[in-house]
Amino acid sequence: IFKQMQTMNDQHDSDIMKGNQYVIDVESNDNIDVKVINQNEEEKANFWTRFRTKRQDKIPVELVSIRSLFRYATCTELICIIFGIIASIIYGLCLPFCVLIFGDITDSFTDRASNLCSLNFTSLAHTYCPSGVKLTSTNFYSTTRLCNFTEANLTNIHYDFNSQTTKQIILLIIIGCVNFISGYIRVTLFEIFAEKQIQTIRKILFKSILKKDIHFFDTHKTGELSLCLTDNINKIRDGISDNLGSSIELITTFISCIIIGFLRGWKLALVIFSLTPVIFLAITILFKFVTKMTVIELKAYGKAGIVAEDVISSIHTVISYNGQEKEIQRYERYLDDAKKCAVKKGVTSGITAGITNFLVYAIYVLGFWYGTKLIWEENYTIGEVFTVFMCINFGIFSLGQVSPYLQAFYEARVSAFMLWKIICEPSMINNDNEQGLIKEDLIGNIKFSNINFYYPSRIDTPILKNLSFDIKSGQTIALVGSSGSGKSTCIQLLQRFYDPQSGSIFLDEKQLNEYNINWLRQNIGVVSQEPILFQTTIRENILFGLNSATNEQIEQAAKMANAHCFIMKLPDKYETIIGERGSALSGGQKQRIAIARALLRNPKILLLDEATSALDRESEKLVQEALDRAAQGRTTIIIAHRLSTIRNANKIIVMRKGEIVEEGDHNSLMNIHGTYYNLVMQQNLKDSQEDIEEEEEEDEFIVEGENTNKIDSSSKVEDNLIESRPRLFTVNSVATSILSNIYGRLNSRYENITNEKNFTEINNEKDKAQNITLEILKMNKPEWMLILIGCIMACLSGALEPIFCIIQTKLATVFQECDKDYQKKQIYICISVYAGIGIMILIFQSIQGYMFAESGESLTKRLRSKTFRAILSQEISYFEQPKHSTGILCTRLSSEASAVQDASGTRFGLLWQHSIAVGVGILISFAYCWQLALVGICFVPFILFGNIIKIRSSIKFTRNNKEILEKPGKLAMETIQNIRTVMQLTKEDHFYDEYSQTIDTIYRLSYKQSHKLAILFPVTTCAFYFGVAVFVYLSTYLVDQGTSTFQQIFIVMNCIMFTCRISGRVLTSLPDYGKAIEAARNIFELLNRKQEIDNQSKDGEEITNFTGEIEFDGVYFAYPNRMKSIILRNFKLNIKSGQKIALVGTSGCGKSTTIQLLQRFYDANFGRIVRILIDSKDIRDLNLQWYRSQIGIVSQEPTLFDMSIRENIS
Repeated sequence: IFKQMQTMNDQHDSDIMKGNQYVIDVESNDNIDVKVINQNEEEKANFWTRFRTKRQDKIPVELVSIRSLFRYATCTELICIIFGIIASIIYGLCLPFCVLIFGDITDSFTDRASNLCSLNFTSLAHTYCPSGVKLTSTNFYSTTRLCNFTEANLTNIHYDFNSQTTKQIILLIIIGCVNFISGYIRVTLFEIFAEKQIQTIRKILFKSILKKDIHFFDTHKTGELSLCLTDNINKIRDGISDNLGSSIELITTFISCIIIGFLRGWKLALVIFSLTPVIFLAITILFKFVTKMTVIELKAYGKAGIVAEDVISSIHTVISYNGQEKEIQRYERYLDDAKKCAVKKGVTSGITAGITNFLVYAIYVLGFWYGTKLIWEENYTIGEVFTVFMCINFGIFSLGQVSPYLQAFYEARVSAFMLWKIICEPSMINNDNEQGLIKEDLIGNIKFSNINFYYPSRIDTPILKNLSFDIKSGQTIALVGSSGSGKSTCIQLLQRFYDPQSGSIFLDEKQLNEYNINWLRQNIGVVSQEPILFQTTIRENILFGLNSATNEQIEQAAKMANAHCFIMKLPDKYETIIGERGSALSGGQKQRIAIARALLRNPKILLLDEATSALDRESEKLVQEALDRAAQGRTTIIIAHRLSTIRNANKIIVMRKGEIVEEGDHNSLMNIHGTYYNLVMQQNLKDSQEDIEEEEEEDEFIVEGENTNKIDSSSKVEDNLIESRPRLFTVNSVATSILSNIYGRLNSRYENITNEKNFTEINNEKDKAQNITLEILKMNKPEWMLILIGCIMACLSGALEPIFCIIQTKLATVFQECDKDYQKKQIYICISVYAGIGIMILIFQSIQGYMFAESGESLTKRLRSKTFRAILSQEISYFEQPKHSTGILCTRLSSEASAVQDASGTRFGLLWQHSIAVGVGILISFAYCWQLALVGICFVPFILFGNIIKIRSSIKFTRNNKEILEKPGKLAMETIQNIRTVMQLTKEDHFYDEYSQTIDTIYRLSYKQSHKLAILFPVTTCAFYFGVAVFVYLSTYLVDQGTSTFQQIFIVMNCIMFTCRISGRVLTSLPDYGKAIEAARNIFELLNRKQEIDNQSKDGEEITNFTGEIEFDGVYFAYPNRMKSIILRNFKLNIKSGQKIALVGTSGCGKSTTIQLLQRFYDANFGRIVRILIDSKDIRDLNLQWYRSQIGIVSQEPTLFDMSIRENIS
């Protein structure tokens, strides 16, 4: 009955609660200093101290009330829920009424034989039958054709058998119809309500997150918020969807079954109920332990998820330093912790399920013994005994089944508490406040007055100390100082990301906090130190500066930022999609697009935080001129480490540790020979020296693309630089002499990429022929002995279950006999067999639980680890594809490995056990009466049909809409990761609208899917009722004709019902099994994917005396995701050992590309003979791990990990 409990191993997110609050134990094994006299006293003192400490350290886990869970439901939606509850109650009443009818049917068949006990069978056989015929109550009707009873007076034994069964058949048909209608209404209303609620909650939560201040994001990691928008909301959906309807149905079934059981036979019901507290005690102990283990497990998986997000988002840095193995080990440490807890949880579930089943069989033993006593002494009928038994049986079974649904409901309340807390958490700065001052004529005078500030997340570290300065409208001031001196903090305060703890910031003589915050930010243009672009087109990225801008304005802004020229060289020009965080562009290109975006909005205040740091020297001059022009008439604040960019500033403020140490223009500060002077001298920026350097550099340029000659250092070099040198080539710009050589391979590779979807679909078709379950078992090969023993135990458990049908039939048919001594003997035999089955199932299931828990969790850990390893082994171009963004990969890593558990471990053991049970049940049915077995089996496909179609429909829906279903998570991850840029651009509403449109699309798709599932759901159960009706009708006919006995019919009926019940239980888990197979297919596709460059490969040569000589020998290269744009063409460069080489050129000309080819992030991808030689060895022939360990790199955008400084350096 309680097999369902064994599936709790797979419920990774389970938190079991009591009432409105439950508690969990935390680690409290701290060292306790207790003074004791002897060892015994010490042990006693330590025990009570630990006991007291554990009680004090229990942490309450809070959850919302039921009313609060539905806080966002409208009146219409609440009415839908009410009707759904009514439909669930009606649906839950169908089974108890069916049990009543089944008891009456049993009495009808039994009474037909027991009414004959008043006859003298010996006399009748001697008088009216041929010699050798022996009459009994069980064979009387079947042997009447051999005897001549025409002269016998048998009118007093007449029993209207057909009319009794006809009434019961009609009632079964009515129940089937009611079941179908109520089931459809229930699923439709609950599923649509859940989808609507999730749609609403997602929007409200995402909008709430977007309106938080920056301090909120300082204390909440991106991965944490992303999980709230996915996992936590999914838990709420699971809790309020049809799972809630199922829990109401099962509770209704439990209550009604108990009531019917007590009405039909209160004494027997009371005896059967006497052992149920022991069962519930076992369940309670399980829940408490499982809860504790689950909390620890989830925390471990959460930490592993944070590691994965950290690593994948910084994959370039990880691969550059061969950090894959270290990160995998860090990831696996958390997986080990999760596995230990999960195994303990699984073993406990298996043992408890075995104990529970043993107690259930103990109830059978006690119940049937007492039931037969009531039949003999108090005129109970066997139908009443079976009705009481089945009612209590189904009642307890329903209560056992309801626990996962109630668990989901409680998890929904816990998750809702976390989400409601985020939604209701107040912000110190309300980004959604529409109030505040809006000026039509902003002048731009800024004044910092006695500002003291520390970051709220680091209150012990003061950043600004009594800072004061002012800026007049139209002035350009520069903030100079070492890192950490507070320069960027001033920029953030001016944008009102934070408010100072004391002091005031004035804008046009009004305090900054008096202004409307969105209006304020719209009048500030910002170009940050690390430019953030979004995964859309270049045009859309620039338009973030001003939505209403025309194409001419966009192009003009791009020209001012020196970006228009390289954009026009791209295949799709302004419509080029630039990848996650602009990964398809170089650093300088990203910076110039960010500058164009800032200039487009024509701001009154311009903030430049290292705005030209990523540009080459010539582009810096051009962009600096553009910025100088843009700064005219605007208040401009510049932060710069490159001091040559701030010479013309009206005022330079030198900062140190949050204080101003010097203030003045360039000349005045140079004259006083202070801090600023020293900084200039350190950078060798004296005018005379700078001129010499410029002349030398202009004569010694090394330009990529096509091994060009030295650049003319005339005064027009800046204007003609872009035109005089090829930077980015399209296929059409390639010389005719090499076009045929290149384009064939280029087109082939490009088609491979653009047609990847079709290629994947073909592979999927081939994969369908593969046995994914077998592949999973192969992955589980190290635990084959555990799986083998577990399968043997599952087979034995499964084979024992159908024997219950035979014993139950013997108990029912024995009361057709008239000899009470014979009845007692048979009953005691049956009771003994029951006890033996209970003991064996206890042993088998306990062993089975351990074996599959250990093997299943080992597989889960192995899959997570291998998937993470496989992700880190992929080439860099893999991560540049939109479908392989950080958010999507992290989601797949966490969800797919967990989903595969539904096709392995405990779930696999249950499927195996149930399959054996179904097979044995069918064989027994055909052995006793093949006609009835055949009719019963004919209805099984109808019972299975609804579930199979539902599973296929669910899988198809997920597969066909995978991209749409993943888009919200991807969009949310990108938005939250770049929240500062989103706030700077005041694009919270834009991203919210885009997110809402995606959620609305998912809702429309789910709405249609809900109706399909609602139709398919009740097919299974109503087919069962109709099948029983047909079975009873045929049984009546066969018995009436004397071709079958009641014992044969009852065994077949029990076995077919058992088969249907077990099949339904199997199919209940098959949707998860289907998802598991789909997830496994995706994982194996990733594991089997052949990388163009295996980043973890240790194959290849290691150069013994490595000198570092480098040669590019006629290299052609285009990025795999932009194959139409050739970056390097016939590139030749020879670097001798020990040389210091500078790569100089405009952004996009191939400097960073050259570095990435040297790191072997990519291979030169077309041309006849293309080689990059390292010490005269082809780079592709070298041991990649060894080779990268010889390279040290400092990237344009430094990436650090969420670890200590020591760990980051090491």
